[in-house]
Order: sequence, then structure tokens, then C-alpha cells
Amino acid sequence: FEPVKLRIGNADIGGLDEALVGMRQGGVRRVLVPVPIAGSPSQISSKLGLEFGPRRRLERQLNRPGSPGNILFFELSLEKVQPASS
Repeated sequence: FEPVKLRIGNADIGGLDEALVGMRQGGVRRVLVPVPIAGSPSQISSKLGLEFGPRRRLERQLNRPGSPGNILFFELSLEKVQPASS
């Protein structure tokens, strides 16, 4: 996977802001985020930069009827901390 830039406070993908707070460079966290908190499949796939095939698989999985308990699993690895520009 390619690294994704996330900015704390932007709520790019719901639930990840809370997971990033307190992490140090080189740290790893595994996070389970319920789909209603994470956002719509299109929001998630656009932020992660998913190509057509993986995006379609994500959308199919999250839009399955009768699956209200879908949870996304993220493994976060903090490679670099960059201070916010003023």
C-alpha cells in the first residue's frame, strides 16, 4: 500500500483522528472502525486512493444488504510527523 497523508482534525476517515492522537513516529496501531463512523464507501476509497478493482470490492462489501455490522480494519504506521503550517 502507498502511504496516505492524514491531517488530525480533518476527519478524513472517521475514527482515525482518535487513533492518531498520541502516536509517535514509527508507532503502529490496529484500529477497528464501524462503517457508519468511517464514512461512505466513496469517501473512504477516494481518501485511500484506491484503484478501480479494490474500490469496487470495498463498495460491494460495504453495501451488502443485511450487513449492518460491517467494521473496517486499519493498521496505522506513523512514518512521519509534520507540524501544521501557520
